[in-house]
Amino acid sequence: MAVTMLQDWCRWMGVSVRRGLLILGVPEVCDEAALQEALEATLWPMGHFAVLGKVFREKDNATAALVELDGEVNYALVPREISGIGGPWTVVFVPRCSGQEVLGRVFHFLEQQGQMVESMAGTLGLVECAGSGRSHTPGGEPCQDCAGLPGGPDPGVWRKRVPGDSPGEVFHGSAAVR
Repeated sequence: MAVTMLQDWCRWMGVSVRRGLLILGVPEVCDEAALQEALEATLWPMGHFAVLGKVFREKDNATAALVELDGEVNYALVPREISGIGGPWTVVFVPRCSGQEVLGRVFHFLEQQGQMVESMAGTLGLVECAGSGRSHTPGGEPCQDCAGLPGGPDPGVWRKRVPGDSPGEVFHGSAAVR
């Protein structure tokens, strides 16, 4: 949700998301000077930056600030938190690529190495989809085969793969059906 807020705010301000940071949890009592001082103390390794705007979030009872860096985000230097007035402030940035992109790259690499994607699914923390036997991330959208199952796409159609599972078994909840 915070990444979506960052993406939307950057789009609205005409800023590249690859140069933006969202700072969450800044107390309302924190003035511009204190905000700037805390950001400079933490973000100095990332180069010059500008605070483009602030908005109060009732949900958090705190302010969120949009920060634009002079260059693209250096992921090795992005802090998770900034020490500031009222406790740590959360730093949000857009990941280099989505989890689906990363998994796609991993699967492609495994296939090039002659490894079976299915043999690595459990290691990667994936689960088997009840209707198709394909691996998906937990909590993700079920495939078409699962969407039509009685009971629909609920957590009961997901089951962690364990060593020795037969690829011909279809899992629904904890029961295996052949």
